[in-house]
Amino acid sequence: MSSLPPQPQPPQPHQWVNPNPNGIPRQSNGKVWIIVAAVIGISIIGVILLVVGMGVLYWATSTEEPLGPNDEAAIVDIDRFLDWSGDPYAPDYSGEKLIKTRFFDGSYDIDYDFDVPEDPNAPYLNCNITIEKNNADAKAIYVSMWAGAILGMHMLGDADVEVITRNDIFRWGDESTFAILSLDGEPFGNMFSARKGTRVLFIIFSGIYTDDGEFASDLLLPALNQLHTYAP
Repeated sequence: MSSLPPQPQPPQPHQWVNPNPNGIPRQSNGKVWIIVAAVIGISIIGVILLVVGMGVLYWATSTEEPLGPNDEAAIVDIDRFLDWSGDPYAPDYSGEKLIKTRFFDGSYDIDYDFDVPEDPNAPYLNCNITIEKNNADAKAIYVSMWAGAILGMHMLGDADVEVITRNDIFRWGDESTFAILSLDGEPFGNMFSARKGTRVLFIIFSGIYTDDGEFASDLLLPALNQLHTYAP
């Protein structure tokens, strides 16, 4: 009697990695992309402060709008993230925040954040969708959000996080960047950003990471496929 060869197993995420093994409460480190968008490539402090002031004015003219079912369906939230990762963490939904902002030029920003600073076992998850009025503005947002996240980690974090670009793992849209986040040589999360026309999606998370393209697709493609037709 012949035996069947072993069947290949589907890819799985890497095991849960606690980015805070000592259980030290951390401060929330939300993105500072709207500020960094104005200061990329500028080294003169006076010019930086001037442009940051313009960024603040841009936000001052914005309007927060009520959320609709399309908004919640378009982002990767903590439930979708945990279903994908298989992590047994029971989410504290008080750490969820979803805000839709409309700017004076008709562009939109939809920002989802899950952060429970007092719980060292909680993952961190941020997913952002930006809808711009033209490709040039979308390209600027795509670049500035990535740079802003890196700068935020270096400025606000207590340790030097290494962002390892791995575009061989996953690509999408007109332009995209996929990275593994590593601390002291140990991977602990992923960061991804993509632009398709006037639409940009950005996501960063810690606690689970993957270096498998198929598994990355399982998390990212459902949201990216909705990005084509999403209407805020």
